[in-house]
Amino acid sequence: MDFNKLNKWLSLIANFGVVAGLGLLVLELNHASKLAETEAYVARTRAIGDHFTLFALSSDLPEIQTRLNREGLDSLTDSERSRIFGWELARMYRVQGQYYQYQQGFLDRETIEKAMELGAVRSAKLWRELGVVIDNEEFRSELESMEAQLTE
Repeated sequence: MDFNKLNKWLSLIANFGVVAGLGLLVLELNHASKLAETEAYVARTRAIGDHFTLFALSSDLPEIQTRLNREGLDSLTDSERSRIFGWELARMYRVQGQYYQYQQGFLDRETIEKAMELGAVRSAKLWRELGVVIDNEEFRSELESMEAQLTE
C-alpha cells in the first residue's frame, strides 16, 4: 500500500471539508446578520406602534398635546408639563435608540434620516424648552446639523 498516495487523497478530502465548512460558516454569518437586522426592524416598529397606541389610548395626552400646539408650553399646568416632559423624554430615547441601531449598522441612512426628521427635528425646540437633556453627543450633533439644514 502506498501511504504517500493515501495521504494525498486524505489531505484533498480534508481540504474539501475545510472549504465546505467555511462556506457553511459564511452562510450562517449571513443568516445571523439578516436575523439581527430583522430583529432591529421589528423592535423599532414595535416601539413606534406602542408609542402611538399609548397616545391614542390616553385619556388626556391628546388634549394636552393639542393645547400645547395651539397655545404653547405656558398654557399647561405643572402636572400637564410633567406629563409632556415624560412623553417627550420617552420619544427622545426612542429616536436615540434608533440612532444607535443606525450607528451599529442595523438601520440604513434613509431610515434614520426619516426617523430623525419625524421624531426628533420636529421636537427639538420643545425638548430644549422642557429641559430634555440629550446625553449622546453624536445623536445631539446629528440633530443639530439636521435642524441647521432646515433653517438654511
